[in-house]
Amino acid sequence: MCGRTEATGRGLMIVCDEALKRLRMHRDHTRVIIQGFGNVGSNAARLMHARGYKIVGVSTSTGGLYNKNGIDIDALWMHYKRAHTLVGFPGEKRPTQPHC
Repeated sequence: MCGRTEATGRGLMIVCDEALKRLRMHRDHTRVIIQGFGNVGSNAARLMHARGYKIVGVSTSTGGLYNKNGIDIDALWMHYKRAHTLVGFPGEKRPTQPHC
């Protein structure tokens, strides 16, 4: 079944597209942060990036990335496929524990 892997991520992108229409906003001026980079998050990030959204943040339970100029989602996807983590990707930051 072609497209099933991307279906939920694509649905998120479509919802964002429709929200932008209602808000009279443009993709190329919209910054996005993705929580999670598994099947749904990674596909949403890749599809939205390809459509012109600027992905500025990605997080998982083991780390997070932020770049105000946008993250190279294709490079991140290749790293994540290989390592199964954001850890080690340039710009990756581990969450800090709160101090008691």
